[in-house]
Amino acid sequence: MEGVMITAVLAAKREKAVISNEDGEFAFDELKPGTYKFIFEKIGFKKITKERIIVKTDEAFQLKIEMIEVDGYDIMPSPFNVGGF
Repeated sequence: MEGVMITAVLAAKREKAVISNEDGEFAFDELKPGTYKFIFEKIGFKKITKERIIVKTDEAFQLKIEMIEVDGYDIMPSPFNVGGF
């Protein structure tokens, strides 16, 4: 899917973020070795988090995810809405 923001987080610190291309592909240049959390976000879709992904020096890896469309908005009615106004 095109236009997904993918954020790489290492030790609770945002390392890098990229946007997927028209084929849904993305790549990070020069991530430090370590155990990462990857966050996938796109407006209109639920945020996906993949944790404990091990990144090694000079070794490629693939993550396959499924973006789930949001069915409307998760908005609660206002507690100040009195009389339907």
